[in-house]
Amino acid sequence: GRNPVESIYKGQRVKLRCCIRLLDGLPIEGDSVQTLEVIAGLQGDSQLTTSIASALLGMRDQGKRQIKIPPEGAFGKIDIKRVIKVDTKNLDDFPIGKVVTIPTQDAYRESSLTGTVVENDGDFAHVDTNHPLAGETLLVDIHVTNVN
Repeated sequence: GRNPVESIYKGQRVKLRCCIRLLDGLPIEGDSVQTLEVIAGLQGDSQLTTSIASALLGMRDQGKRQIKIPPEGAFGKIDIKRVIKVDTKNLDDFPIGKVVTIPTQDAYRESSLTGTVVENDGDFAHVDTNHPLAGETLLVDIHVTNVN
């Protein structure tokens, strides 16, 4: 390690344990404590890890803090354009609440979208393909375990 009183600065590799919860205190995943390794202050592999990496600046090795991350810094706001209308005539049943995968195709490749059925009128289902945690503010408890 290094001197634990030095503040973490941009570009340092930091190992940490974190617990990510909704504002009501429920963990976002069954295993509530995750171990991450990020580069302090730099772009992570997701908006959430980027937000956590920014929060490390100025912390110290073995330091702990709680941060609140708004939707824009986590899984994004809910985008109404991501609720898509699907013709259900040729597809299996689409009960409200069911998570479904819908085949899609653009000019270059076949793909699919996963979402939750939010409405079904018999001929069409409305499927919300936003991330399940879109629109949520998150609480993150951070414990720095190693700084290089």
